[in-house]
Amino acid sequence: MRYGYPLSGPLLLLAAIVSATGCGQDDITRYQISRIDPPENKVRLLAAMVPTETATWFIKYTGPLEPVAAHESAFHKLVESVSFTGDKIEYKLPEGWTEVLGGADVRHSTIMLPEKIGTATVTKFGKDAGSVLANVNRWRKEVAAEELMATELPESTETIPLGKWAAVYVDVKGPGKKINPMQPPMPMARQQAQPKVVGDPAAPKDLPFAYELPEGWKLDGKATQFSIMNVTTGGARMTVSSVGGSLPENISRWFGQAKLPATADDVKAGMKARNLGGRDGHTVELIGKEFAILGAAVPLDGQHLYFKLSGEPKAVETQKPAFERFLQSLRFGAGKGATDGK
Repeated sequence: MRYGYPLSGPLLLLAAIVSATGCGQDDITRYQISRIDPPENKVRLLAAMVPTETATWFIKYTGPLEPVAAHESAFHKLVESVSFTGDKIEYKLPEGWTEVLGGADVRHSTIMLPEKIGTATVTKFGKDAGSVLANVNRWRKEVAAEELMATELPESTETIPLGKWAAVYVDVKGPGKKINPMQPPMPMARQQAQPKVVGDPAAPKDLPFAYELPEGWKLDGKATQFSIMNVTTGGARMTVSSVGGSLPENISRWFGQAKLPATADDVKAGMKARNLGGRDGHTVELIGKEFAILGAAVPLDGQHLYFKLSGEPKAVETQKPAFERFLQSLRFGAGKGATDGK
């Protein structure tokens, strides 16, 4: 049995209008949406993260699809060969691969592949270098691949046993579009002061120190993977970084960059104790034939901040008085902004 209500006057009128107008094809608006294909993969990144008791090591090779595919097996074997003697990393280079020790502040070495088709890098950070997920997604951003959820990690990474330790191995492809500067793989020292140069968009924010910029120095807003502050100084360059590793290890890398002997005694003799901004820091002066470094290291929250003026010897010598004024202006935890030195 069907139950209902009789149509009243207004409802009868509505029914009549609907019946009269109908619902013909001419009343339907159609939209055609073009299919958007995903961007073509053009770049491939191979990387390994090796956390140990005292440090975290990163080995990475990035390049066009074909060259990386040709050397993927050799790169994998390099990672498989990694071992440690104390804090020292060791590995077996594939045939035809060559290595140059040192480089950027945290770079252990640069590995050149055959036929000049690319380079791999080995870098060392402190123990607290971020989670596996954070670093994997950082690498995926480099090639413009979509980020992963934590539940997707097991299917997107490989674990390579390395005796007492293990490497997390990543192989990812992407279109390789340009992205903004990478997030450093390790957290920087806890932020205290917040210096800035008023009106200068290149002034870094949230630094743990205040400073005065010498006249003629120009802030460079281009962040890098490792530096938290960059300054051009007319022929030389000044950077500030917060990196892992011990103080002697990092100073030893500077010796290597200046192509100076870097025995343990050399490094110890080259480090001069000095008060910097109220903290017990160290300075070094490394003048090589082709490259020179004036540097300072300041302990902060269990790590060190490294202030490095580098370039051709003549340019560095010219900027030495300005670098000295900059060091004298440093204040930690003062909570004051920087001035432009004018």
